[in-house]
Amino acid sequence: MQLLQVTTESQTRRALMQLQAACRWGVKRGLISSNSLDGMYRELDGTKSNPPMAFSIEERDRIIAAFETDSRPGLNYRHYTPLVKFLLWTGCRPCEAVGLRWGYVTDDCSRTIFKRAF
Repeated sequence: MQLLQVTTESQTRRALMQLQAACRWGVKRGLISSNSLDGMYRELDGTKSNPPMAFSIEERDRIIAAFETDSRPGLNYRHYTPLVKFLLWTGCRPCEAVGLRWGYVTDDCSRTIFKRAF
């Protein structure tokens, strides 16, 4: 299979499931005569991939330090340091941080509710 050469087995399995469904629809509508993909996805392992590994404390601190000390002319990213600290210290994803509003943070800043993501 060509798809297995460019992506994971799990992703290939999901793609085959979708293609099979499209072919089933085509057979039902009389657009194609047979569904040659029927059940093919079952030949592949459907297990989920391992969850991403978080940065170690040392890696996290090195990333923050790199932002804090960035002084390249024309490419200074030092102003992103507070955002990077917030993301790495809380585990908040960038799409959640963008959707965060002051109304979602308690008055004493002890709790934050993530209500939207972008």
